[in-house]
Amino acid sequence: MLLLLSACLCNTFGDEQKMLTNQKSDLTFEKSKKIVVINFENYKTLDERNTDDIKVDIEALIKAGHKKIILDLNAVEYFSSVFLGCLAMTFKELEKINGEMRLCNVCEPLRKILRITKMNTFLNVDVDKEDAINGFGS
Repeated sequence: MLLLLSACLCNTFGDEQKMLTNQKSDLTFEKSKKIVVINFENYKTLDERNTDDIKVDIEALIKAGHKKIILDLNAVEYFSSVFLGCLAMTFKELEKINGEMRLCNVCEPLRKILRITKMNTFLNVDVDKEDAINGFGS
């Protein structure tokens, strides 16, 4: 079952929760097991206007020790090269700590961009959130 962590990031997900009060973006977060799902439901476009704030929040999750991250891009219709750079940097940061990132609910035009840029060769792109969660294995 997924637990919604609206408008906050958590350092731990046990009885002790430390909230990161400096959230920069309008992302929402869910947690299932040791997996954090980042929902982009408030974003249709990901570009230079909002990617910096998103990057800050994702970096905060990684610094808090979260190694399994899913980006649910269900509402996203467009992303720029700036956001693609953010994806690549996030992938590298997670790789350094033996973490993993998966994308899900990516519309076909954006899947095409991932194929053209060859980012689909190192980013896991799943059909939906359930597949992404199951993609991490046990």
